[in-house]
Amino acid sequence: MERIVVIGNGGSGKSFLSEEIAKSNGNKLISLDDLFWEPQGFNTKRPKEIVRRDIELLKVKSIWVVEGVFGALAEAFMPYSDLVMFLDVPWEVCKVSILSRIRQGQTEDSLKRLIDWCAEYYTRESKNSHSFHYALYECFNGDKLKFESRTQVNEWLENINKARSHLA
Repeated sequence: MERIVVIGNGGSGKSFLSEEIAKSNGNKLISLDDLFWEPQGFNTKRPKEIVRRDIELLKVKSIWVVEGVFGALAEAFMPYSDLVMFLDVPWEVCKVSILSRIRQGQTEDSLKRLIDWCAEYYTRESKNSHSFHYALYECFNGDKLKFESRTQVNEWLENINKARSHLA
C-alpha cells in the first residue's frame, strides 16, 4: 500500500481514512482540494496548467495517498496506484459529516452551496459524480476496496493496525 487513491462524496470520510493511512504508513497525503483550489479557500480555482504540473510531479513519487472528490484529478493518479478505495456511503451520513465540520471562514451560504453540491453527487453527470467514481473503481485492475459504511472503514483500519502490531 504505497500509492493509494481514495474517492467518494464530500463528507464520506475520505480525509479521515487518508489521514489514518498516512499516519500509519508514512505516505505523503495529497488532498485533491489542495490541488484544485487556491490556498485561501474554496472560492478560487488554481490554474489548470499548474494543477496538471503538480499532478505530474506528485504521481511519480514513491509513497502517497490521494484523496478527494475531483474525479478527473483522481483519474490522473490511477495508473500509478497500488490500491483504490471507494467510499460509497449513503448521503445521510455524508451530510451529517459535512455539517459537523464547518471550515474556517465558511459562511452559511457557502455551507449551503457545499451541501447542495454534495447532494447532487448521486445524480450529477460529471467526473465529480458517483457514477464516474464507481466506473473508476470498477475499471481499476489492481487491488481495490469499496466501503459502504463508516463501520466498514473503522473495521478495516482496526484490522490493518492489528496486522501491523503483530509484525512489529
